[in-house]
Amino acid sequence: MLIRGILSPAECRRLVEEFDSAASRQLEDDAFYRGSLGLYQPPSSVPLVERLQRQLEPTFGPLAFENTYLRAYLRGSFLGIHTDRPGLDVTLSVCLEHEFEGEYPLWCSRKPYLGPWDKSVTDHDDWMKNAIALELGLGDGAAMEGIKYPHWRDEFAQDGRAVYIFFHWRKRLPPISEPPKPPR
Repeated sequence: MLIRGILSPAECRRLVEEFDSAASRQLEDDAFYRGSLGLYQPPSSVPLVERLQRQLEPTFGPLAFENTYLRAYLRGSFLGIHTDRPGLDVTLSVCLEHEFEGEYPLWCSRKPYLGPWDKSVTDHDDWMKNAIALELGLGDGAAMEGIKYPHWRDEFAQDGRAVYIFFHWRKRLPPISEPPKPPR
């Protein structure tokens, strides 16, 4: 689900400024996040959660917030094909900075994977050939059941950088009501 302008330019700028000044940014260099920089739950992301959650619940049902993560892709970095870990049922990926020429789509398979994703899966063709490319402009978001649908980004080959934030929720089950008592 593509949502244009879910964050304002000022909100994007504030998150990027926080990211750029954070001492706790980490260089990611494993098989799935090679060469990107990450920051767990920047404080300025938390006040946005309730508003974004209200926008997503009509589509995904009741949600409970889990966390946010901000990531900058630089030349040579990528996001390997995967599904999100258990407890991260719904993901909203939002473009915070688009300082490069061209596009850098988020690929999302239309074919579900009943996981959690197994890193030993080496043949990704079935998921990749049945995927859509979601190109996000500044402030645009893509919401998906990240735990269910494999997603990825190809290698970032441009000059500059691409910065995104990921908001994660788990699906909240409706309260269990007691069955009606039989008449006496």
